[in-house]
Amino acid sequence: MKLQMGKDFQKKMNKGFDIIICTWNNFDYLKLLIRSIRENSSLPHTIIVHVNESNSSILSWLNKEKITYTHNSTNIGLCKGTNLAVKKAEKDWLCFFDDDMYALPGWDINLVNYHKDNNLDTYVWLGSFMIEPGGTSLNSVISKNYGKNINEFKESSLLSDYKSFSHNLKNISCNSTCPLLLNRELFLSLKGYDEDFDPGIGAELGLVKRFWDAGVRKYIAVKDSLVYHFGSRSTSRVRDGQEGVKRDKLFKHKYGITREDFINKELKKGNKIQL
Repeated sequence: MKLQMGKDFQKKMNKGFDIIICTWNNFDYLKLLIRSIRENSSLPHTIIVHVNESNSSILSWLNKEKITYTHNSTNIGLCKGTNLAVKKAEKDWLCFFDDDMYALPGWDINLVNYHKDNNLDTYVWLGSFMIEPGGTSLNSVISKNYGKNINEFKESSLLSDYKSFSHNLKNISCNSTCPLLLNRELFLSLKGYDEDFDPGIGAELGLVKRFWDAGVRKYIAVKDSLVYHFGSRSTSRVRDGQEGVKRDKLFKHKYGITREDFINKELKKGNKIQL
């Protein structure tokens, strides 16, 4: 299963990714994200969308744009929705985006170049750095306000400034930032996202644990791959004040380790990358 790098392997990655977007009542943000992917990508990606609580307007638009999609009339959650969309994927690499993001130029080719330059294989978890308008304690997130919502978005200023951010960054161990690039065969062999974490709070860490248990030890945020993230456009609608407690209890019950110990003692999140 674990494949080493080679010319044919790199050619497959250079053919682009199947970009998977799970969306829930964020139509304007989704359109902005897809425009940014189309305008700012270096590689020929395929976009696949799962629509929770689908309606005729968004499905009509996706058909008009010739975008492959799956949909459900209710909100089945991030995990189930993403896993459903992945069934439509055909390329060797999957790339997951939040629907409230804006992809900056170079986001994709810099992930590919990092993979190539470090002679990585399929057992890797590659992500980007995010620029967000609010303060954060995550060192994979750059705190800079180019608009807290789509109506305030300062796109031209962001496009003028973003290249300067990576100068002060270092590639770090990280599991929590999208876009997230994963090998499709490995993802499917592990049954994808853990649907017990739906509607989506804690979903990423459940997936990380599946990858960790399969032997993946490289979880990397690549400093030259950048996106803007408006943040919590969907998760804010399912928060009830207890979502963190529920997530932590579920994680400990399923995996026999606390979320904090897994992040800090095993993943060593935030540490400098040692390849």
